Amino acid sequence: MTTHEFLNDDRTQQRIAFDYGVTAEFDMAADRCRVTGVDGFSGDWETPAGELGWYPCVEGEFEWVDWTPDM
Repeated sequence: MTTHEFLNDDRTQQRIAFDYGVTAEFDMAADRCRVTGVDGFSGDWETPAGELGWYPCVEGEFEWVDWTPDM
């Protein structure tokens, strides 16, 4: 991680940037995020998938992941 910053006083909006061009912004009050610089993300604001706010991985992408939350 190159930078992490809070974008508002109550810290519900945050931005994380990495030196290889990936940026993630989070608006926790609105339950949304946007990711740029990663294939599979549009760069637009999105609501995390699932009730717990998780993004499923592509099958086989992470060998150690063998579960998904009940939907």
